[in-house]
Amino acid sequence: MADGLVEPALKKRRVDDGDYEIRNWFSKTTLTAIRQNILSRASPSFPDEWQNLTAISKKVGLRFVDIIALIMDGHIHNIGCTSEDEGLTGLRLDCAEIENFLEASKAAYIGRVEICKRLFLSAEAFAFLIGTEALPAEQRQIRPGRVPVWTMREADLDAFDARYVTYARLTQETGIGARGIGRRMRENGVSPAFPVESVTQFIVERRHLVGWNWRDV
Repeated sequence: MADGLVEPALKKRRVDDGDYEIRNWFSKTTLTAIRQNILSRASPSFPDEWQNLTAISKKVGLRFVDIIALIMDGHIHNIGCTSEDEGLTGLRLDCAEIENFLEASKAAYIGRVEICKRLFLSAEAFAFLIGTEALPAEQRQIRPGRVPVWTMREADLDAFDARYVTYARLTQETGIGARGIGRRMRENGVSPAFPVESVTQFIVERRHLVGWNWRDV
């Protein structure tokens, strides 16, 4: 595993020849399987303009692990490997393919601010919901060189919105104040879908509201 990328993760936590600490989250077997999986997809012949991981990382603003994840997930298909270098350091990738994928991903995902705005969620509620996986959000690097942000697919956001609704959203939909909505919920025995002390706002399942005549509130 002397490719310079995977090898450090296989060493002991504190190395003698460098002032850094290794946090080894993966077993040697797992790392070996990852490397073999990636190299098995690589072609020995490729265009001269394809670049190594270091150059690609700097150009598109992604970490090595992010690029490797794109390969493992099948998002990158143009993969080459030179015989001059050993292991993953020999990888050569098509920068244009990666940039095109990142550009296309921008339109497919919605960021945290827009998610909270459309669902009428507070920051605390958003954090709780992604922590319980009730809100299927994931961290993605939308722009090169920027830190990953929480995002959702449009379809996942619509699915959540179809199932759950906040009192704030109901106020916007019905024109009725939060107190009136809360009173109606209590009268009909509708309990919050999530613990209010944790989520910090009232969220209920829409299925309990089917057939309600809000004008009678």
